[in-house]
Amino acid sequence: MDIDQYTGFESVDYGTEDHEYLLQYGTAYQTNPNSFDVKGFDGQYIRFAVAAVRTSNKPMARLFGKEDSYDVTLVEAVQVNDRVKEALTFRDANDQERSVSADPDRTYADYLKLYYNVDSLEDLSNQQKLEVLGGEMEFKRFSEDASEHFSPDTTDPIFDVFKLYGIIKPNNHYQMLETDPELLAMGYHYLYSNCMRFTFDAETSPIDGVKDSANGMSIADFMEKDPASAATRNAEEVFGGTVLNENDALALDHLAFAYQAPNAFNWMPHCIDFNFSLKFKVDDDSSSGSSSSSKPSTSSGGGGGGDHDKPHGGGDSSSSIPSSSTGEGTVSTPMIPGETPSTTSSTTGVESAGDTSAVTATSEPSGGTPRSTGGKPKTGDHTLALLAVSASLAVGSGVLCLLCRGKKDKNEEEHKRK
Repeated sequence: MDIDQYTGFESVDYGTEDHEYLLQYGTAYQTNPNSFDVKGFDGQYIRFAVAAVRTSNKPMARLFGKEDSYDVTLVEAVQVNDRVKEALTFRDANDQERSVSADPDRTYADYLKLYYNVDSLEDLSNQQKLEVLGGEMEFKRFSEDASEHFSPDTTDPIFDVFKLYGIIKPNNHYQMLETDPELLAMGYHYLYSNCMRFTFDAETSPIDGVKDSANGMSIADFMEKDPASAATRNAEEVFGGTVLNENDALALDHLAFAYQAPNAFNWMPHCIDFNFSLKFKVDDDSSSGSSSSSKPSTSSGGGGGGDHDKPHGGGDSSSSIPSSSTGEGTVSTPMIPGETPSTTSSTTGVESAGDTSAVTATSEPSGGTPRSTGGKPKTGDHTLALLAVSASLAVGSGVLCLLCRGKKDKNEEEHKRK
């Protein structure tokens, strides 16, 4: 987007009758398509709903001569892209002082490579990626003067990007989507390759939602279908040689999914919209085995990213500003700071009918999967409650459709109150 398209901020109240929680979204959130012109590892355009926010981290703090990422202000954050082009002296990740000459082509991603002494952001360790993506998810002050606030009417050009991709929060707090293409792509890959962990059988192939590595059991591992990966072995162990006769049933009693992501992905006020689906195809040859496989999605707005065939990712025709309610069957919770949800696992039973068939498991991006219930924003990493997954198999079409539905609160009155 160009600043000439700026039309102001739009307000959305996620609060309750007793507790107002008003967020103001920049112009980009009000436009369609709602994605960046940046493709992720799956070849799809990265939608705003799964894009990382620019966090206030140690590298950014040191760019401005500070040590605590909490102290970076919005005024400084909006100048990062210009600041990195200047002649710099800073302390890198090894606490060594470095000096570099001015470079008009240097980007924020380039600065991070200098900071960590790597050639590519993908060369960063999981811990280093976590440092970049897991900083403060919001800027706690507008400027060094605590009495100053951002004005949507400002004509100062340093705020042009924020006016398009920024979010004004209560208490003089601010957020802004990441706009560096390399960082967007790295964060997107980290989200699917490390933050989302899945197994068809948690007893034989358990997953750990806390460790800093998915150990080959991420959603991306299932999508990339490496024959030697733990994800592929898991699918083959569960489905290999499975034959379903008429009226047979296959129950996945120990299917599990874990999600834990850094603060860069904890910005949505009521949900995390990562959109993926599991698909199973029926093999007419009952002797064939099964394996994990995937193919790019062509669904509009599907996957973590957008449609292959539509510029900027397609998506639905509505605004990308997150509303206070989600699709049918899902639960939406207003974001009130201070409350932390826990990780849960989802299970499913697969019912079948029809001719004898072999089942092949597929993991791939989804188009239109309802958003999952989210948590409350806070400093530090935490997990989000997951959806229960229900499944039904249509043998005639050979497609297993997984419908994600929000778990109802055991206490109905408490559920309604929330």
